[in-house]
Amino acid sequence: MARMTTEARLDALAAEGGFDEAVVRRGLKSRRWVVVMKAAQRVHDPPSRALEADLAEAFGRLLEAEPKADAGCHAKLAIMRAFERGDCLLPEVFLRGLRHTQWEPVWGGREDTAGPLRAVSAACLVRTRDPRVLDELAILLADHLPEPRRQAAALIPAAGVPGGAALLKLKLLHGDTHPEVLSACCASLLALDGEDGLGFVERLLFGEALEAAEAAATGLGESRLPSAAPLLDRAWGHRVEPGWRRHVFTCMVLLRLETAHARLVALLVGEDDAVAADVAAALAPVVAHDPRLRGRAREALGAVPSRARRHLVLELLGEA
Repeated sequence: MARMTTEARLDALAAEGGFDEAVVRRGLKSRRWVVVMKAAQRVHDPPSRALEADLAEAFGRLLEAEPKADAGCHAKLAIMRAFERGDCLLPEVFLRGLRHTQWEPVWGGREDTAGPLRAVSAACLVRTRDPRVLDELAILLADHLPEPRRQAAALIPAAGVPGGAALLKLKLLHGDTHPEVLSACCASLLALDGEDGLGFVERLLFGEALEAAEAAATGLGESRLPSAAPLLDRAWGHRVEPGWRRHVFTCMVLLRLETAHARLVALLVGEDDAVAADVAAALAPVVAHDPRLRGRAREALGAVPSRARRHLVLELLGEA
């Protein structure tokens, strides 16, 4: 009977949900990136010292190899995620991952496939409390790809070092072409500064730039701060761009605060049909999973002024 290859053994382990350290360690030494990737994916618990050393060795070997040795950075990313799952503390390894770029040919030019690797490496570095972490996150905030920038912004509160709020404010003032980066900056600023950060985010919310205002609304919604609710309530009628009002209502839902939900139900009943339709669209995804909110919307039916509006509320409740 032919002996199973390491790759076949790793496939068998994946199918069974099992773990064999000897097989995984052999897989990490393979010259085939797909085998290294599969081996790293099998590491779910904190690795032994020997396995941790093998992960680090495989990572360094792939960093120094030609891009084709790990096309798409899949193996290196799998190793870094294994480090992340295992709570490993290897700052020098994480710094190499955070600083790595890998340009590969694509139709019409080249692309950097190492963006996700830089993002996960940053999360690993933050956990080490390395003194260089804020400097590295500042550099990552200027990355040429949006996901590393978003991750850098999201990680700044966890870094736990002075200067994070100032760095986020600078990024917000400078702007970004991707709204999710700005939203992460707003959410992190509010996580760091709480009520003290509200004034800065409020300026963005009521400023001229639509993307910054949308990001500020998202950050306020994710903050769960009670004082965010009146800001969002003021903001929904502040602009006339398509989609703005519904976006703000969705952010009010995100707050998961009784006061915000009560206000949305009041708008569902008391405003015109166009406003009510946007409120209903924002509430619809959560009503089915929130009995209290569902009951509040049902109680409001008696005060709904028109048949069309009552039908809208019934649709929201799934009872039309």
